[in-house]
Amino acid sequence: MRKRISAGAIVFLLCLVIIQILPVSGHGSTVNFVFSGVTCNFSGPWTRDLNNPIKTSAGVNLQMVDYVSDPCVIYDSALAKYKMWFESMNEFNDIGIAYADSVDGITWSVWQDSDPTKQDLVIDLVLNPDPNGWDKGGVKSPCVVQKSDGTYQMYYTGQQGIRINTQIYYIGLATSSDGIAWTKHNGDGLVFQSVYDWETPFVNQAGDKTGGVSDPFVILDSGGYTMWYGARGKLSDVAGYRLGRATSTDGITWNHDQ
Repeated sequence: MRKRISAGAIVFLLCLVIIQILPVSGHGSTVNFVFSGVTCNFSGPWTRDLNNPIKTSAGVNLQMVDYVSDPCVIYDSALAKYKMWFESMNEFNDIGIAYADSVDGITWSVWQDSDPTKQDLVIDLVLNPDPNGWDKGGVKSPCVVQKSDGTYQMYYTGQQGIRINTQIYYIGLATSSDGIAWTKHNGDGLVFQSVYDWETPFVNQAGDKTGGVSDPFVILDSGGYTMWYGARGKLSDVAGYRLGRATSTDGITWNHDQ
């Protein structure tokens, strides 16, 4: 069954990336994007920070070998602090999620384990892949929401395979009371898998199985949870990357849009 996404959902996703794909002048600019009667406004003016890439208070990059990507940032008004979770890699080449915080969103303090015997030489991860689990190939692309009781929920991509042509993806969930110590849901974290052909792993021409669901973006509001996600599968026997949407009342059991 072919996946259909509403115009509003498409605009919402475009609003998330439009600043990255439209040119921004040195003096800043205002972006107004209109699609099917829906308008997304970025009030501007926007100016690229000349101090990029962002650094720590010591003036160095967030990770010494410069493997940082897919940040998720929220603002904690109670602590007047920005909190960021991002993909990184430790000294053992484990791909997982690291954490940093900042009072201004510019200079960041990267979390380090308080126990010196547990500190990684490259970066300490707050969420690691399970070497024997479905996410043994890596834990990636975090999206964190905070419930009304203060609990953090992190949705993330779990990579099953390690070889480049055998990468199968699912989406997991972990919870935390402080954003640093995380517990995977039901022990392994898995909460979201493929349903339709266009998001189901397939065997490619090399004979390897690849594809699945990944890169979750989740919103929690009074109506429940809504997730937009990336998917790779086959539609009319054509392999490709597509976008999907799903909803949930509890953040655990999800209904894929048809």
